[in-house]
Amino acid sequence: MFLQMRAYRCGNMASMLRSISICCLAVFTAPCLIAQTPASTVPTTAAGILQQAMDHSGIDADGLNPWHLKVTFDLFDQKGKPSGTATLDEIWAGRKKQRREWTSPGFHQIEVVNSDGTFRSGDQDPVPEVLDKDRDLIVSPFGDRQYLPEELSLTEHKFGPLKMNCITLTKPETDEETRFGDLDTFCFEESTGLLRATSEDLVLEGRLVSIGTFQKKNIAIKSKVLVDGVERAIGTISDLRTASLPDENFVPPANAVHIMNAPATEKSEVLFKGNRIAGQDPVFKDSLMPSGVVLIHYVVGPDGHVQFFAIDLRHRRSRGRRHALRCAEMGI
Repeated sequence: MFLQMRAYRCGNMASMLRSISICCLAVFTAPCLIAQTPASTVPTTAAGILQQAMDHSGIDADGLNPWHLKVTFDLFDQKGKPSGTATLDEIWAGRKKQRREWTSPGFHQIEVVNSDGTFRSGDQDPVPEVLDKDRDLIVSPFGDRQYLPEELSLTEHKFGPLKMNCITLTKPETDEETRFGDLDTFCFEESTGLLRATSEDLVLEGRLVSIGTFQKKNIAIKSKVLVDGVERAIGTISDLRTASLPDENFVPPANAVHIMNAPATEKSEVLFKGNRIAGQDPVFKDSLMPSGVVLIHYVVGPDGHVQFFAIDLRHRRSRGRRHALRCAEMGI
């Protein structure tokens, strides 16, 4: 079963909520393609729009047939100039049967997920964030997160004849010290309910340029990632099909590093409030006083060693702008 290229093409989406051009519909037909399903009525509430899109997105959802995906990425530097290419070769047969191979002139990595954990061979550094984000736009644009209706804010925007419903995820700040309202935004075509753009704290932005269907799930055939409004990656699917994937496909290479010995659990809690480890309290000018939270993500293996560590800094004065310092495979 091949990818059905029901392509809604939309160009010149240079910035969230700006310069969104009119999308044209092109239908590609080929033998063995799955039949298109009739468009359903688009809900009118934020929760309804988001839930419908989540139900029809994500090719890593339970119940789907195993698949083989190939993607080519064009990469750009901080000024938007071409800087190279990369490829992704991924197979999937469930949450504990995954294999991803990333290749570029200066980077090669194979990551395998099976019932024993996560294994990585080749380059041990994490995949660059723009590539990871672009892959997520294609495979799982909403991730595993569940959203509550009270966390959602819906606004309507019109760009010429094109109307968009944009939903911002704003968590209620019930605990000033630990809960900071997210600025993540999803924008959908009003007439179709299709996801067309995403934004993480107005810094890391995604565009679903062309959309098709695969196993009755909407999927980005072509996608873009922008950082601070600058185009940094363009991903294009070169092949996607269902596949027979025996268990031996998910055996890690002999030289692979076991990077996750136990399931990681992400929690939101105050770990060090009022307990400075060392040093003196910083002194800020009133005009520069930051406000927000520091999120620390880490994985500790059964042997007590830290196997993954990441810091996510969020400050109100920069409107939630995310600055991430990532360190992986820290042998502490």
